[in-house]
Amino acid sequence: MKITPGEFDDTPGKPEDSEKEAKPGFWWNMGVIALRLVLNVVGTLYQSWVLQALWGWFIVGSFGLPALTLVGALGIMLVGYYVSLRSVDAALAIFLKDKIPSGITNALSWCGPFLTGTAGLLLGAMWHYILLPILGLG
Repeated sequence: MKITPGEFDDTPGKPEDSEKEAKPGFWWNMGVIALRLVLNVVGTLYQSWVLQALWGWFIVGSFGLPALTLVGALGIMLVGYYVSLRSVDAALAIFLKDKIPSGITNALSWCGPFLTGTAGLLLGAMWHYILLPILGLG
């Protein structure tokens, strides 16, 4: 029995079929946009909550100002954002340019509000609960 080359080959039919790249469709793109919007809203609310907690820890007791509501914290945060023009995307572009893959850069930029909010909350909690009592100021 003579076997011809490729007779028992398990590769798919045509090479162009296996090399065809799947492109995301319209609904995939709409889902990505919707996810980005939801993450922006939730991240902004989270950062407002962090500011509200930090305000209660440091400003209310020190200066006798009233406690900050979530909406007030959101307003102060937006004013601070526009004044400082702080952006995670800009920081990534400046400091990590061409050093990490774009997928990780995208993930960091999408999670930026959560990362900065959590870092601010942890730093504020460290000052409020640990350092100020040690220094006798809290």
